[in-house]
Amino acid sequence: MKKANVFVALVIVSTIAMASEAPSERKVADVLPPDLVKGSLHTVIDPVASDGYLDSYQIESQFGTAVVIGRAQLRAHIIEIAALNELDQISKTKEFVDAAAAAGIDMVKSISHVFTDPIETFTGLPKGVGRLFSRTKTNVQRGFRKAGEIAKGESPTDAAAMVVRNSQISRAERSWAKKLGVDPYSTNLVLRDAIGSVALVDSAASFTVGLAIPGLNIGLNVLGELADEVWSMAPSELEAKNRQRFGKAGFSDSNVDAIIDNIWYTPTWQTVLASSAATLEGVENIATIATSIMSVGSYDEARFVMQIIAMLAWYHAVETPLASIIDDPQLPHAVDMAGRHVALFPIDHLFATEQTTEAADRLRSAVPSETHHLWITGTTSAQAATTLQRAGWMIEQNTMSDLVDRLQLR
Repeated sequence: MKKANVFVALVIVSTIAMASEAPSERKVADVLPPDLVKGSLHTVIDPVASDGYLDSYQIESQFGTAVVIGRAQLRAHIIEIAALNELDQISKTKEFVDAAAAAGIDMVKSISHVFTDPIETFTGLPKGVGRLFSRTKTNVQRGFRKAGEIAKGESPTDAAAMVVRNSQISRAERSWAKKLGVDPYSTNLVLRDAIGSVALVDSAASFTVGLAIPGLNIGLNVLGELADEVWSMAPSELEAKNRQRFGKAGFSDSNVDAIIDNIWYTPTWQTVLASSAATLEGVENIATIATSIMSVGSYDEARFVMQIIAMLAWYHAVETPLASIIDDPQLPHAVDMAGRHVALFPIDHLFATEQTTEAADRLRSAVPSETHHLWITGTTSAQAATTLQRAGWMIEQNTMSDLVDRLQLR
């Protein structure tokens, strides 16, 4: 019997090994529509890399070369480049220059450097999300807002400093973010510096300029009331409301504290998480998603988990009510009222990596359902589709991408 078990195990391992493929680089023109490849202010350059789940894009603009993870994030970044260009033009107007002079603000120190030497802060090295699909427990530094517990070097920005900066954001900064239609808590340091400089002059000596692109605000405003909260509420007010939402959904005080104190979730992302949790109120095991929320170790992972939970909330409210959340240390999934097992992921292009096979097996074995449904916002390779279908998964591609695009939050 033992020999038979060993033989079966070897067959399984062999099958996984044969089914796996390495993520390959692709040409931008083969991946993106023309309007995303090149615009009046940006160009996405070859190649498109991948961690097996999300595409990695290099985007050039007058403000430097940035590396962004995920197509939805690329769209957000293009909007932020437009916002930066608008702020650059504003900084050169007579109204702005006169207001700065009247307030005694040194233009060189306050804003000029943002547009003349931005490349160093604009370029980052994203981490990707492959770790979330791994069966292996990785020793991840999970940062919290306490001295000595800050994980540094895990993201393009110093997450600890960003937490402090977010807590001190001014009403004027949030107001300018609203005018531009961007996230006031963006992790794009060049944008944050530019907004901060313009807001400083505006607060000290008000000036009036018309936005050259009044239709720019197509980012956060699609979130409706959530966007209004992020733009209008002080950080402390927003935190209090989010704590209330989490608590009402059944999260323990200790878990709420841990989510709020996690350095990888900006106040905007916390608001999306809290609102999604409120939407899922009453679903069995809803509070178990706290484990997945707290498992992240970078901005990329935090954004990915946030989007998964938003997708689950959308599915529950629009598609089919969920019966229960299935507890997973990194990737929350669910069973709906029709008995279907559903896993919803914001994946650009799925490759049949060994991690993918292991994750699919882990999620499927957790649910004794006859139907297992994988919904992804992008596409799969032919090999990934074949491997997953043979393993019992029904795959829905190019679904819910509009929802993730509407979460255009850095």
